[in-house]
Amino acid sequence: MAEHDPQLEVAGAASSGAEADLMCQRLAEAGIKATSQRAIGGPEWGTSGSQYVYVEKQQLERAREILAAPSDVSEDELAAMAEATPALAAPRPAIEEPAAIPTPKQSVWDRVLGRPGRRSR
Repeated sequence: MAEHDPQLEVAGAASSGAEADLMCQRLAEAGIKATSQRAIGGPEWGTSGSQYVYVEKQQLERAREILAAPSDVSEDELAAMAEATPALAAPRPAIEEPAAIPTPKQSVWDRVLGRPGRRSR
């Protein structure tokens, strides 16, 4: 884990797992190996919550410079790309009607469970 490795240092903090992934990608494009880890302890339940981005100590200054530099893509361009790109999620299957499941009669349950049968009057 990153918190126990004395060779790794925090290069930046992200507000979510997705943002941490983007930060790691930017560093990888610059030839810097990076990893991220949740900022809080405990079990990991998905990618929510803040995360730290770790790099090797000798690349710390360069990594911080890269992360501090403005991105080549503006917020408006990102929004336009998101709208133009088809959803990456698998298409949702058509909603089917629920199957009818027959329910056994009380007499069948009594017989299966070994109960004495009820007598009707």
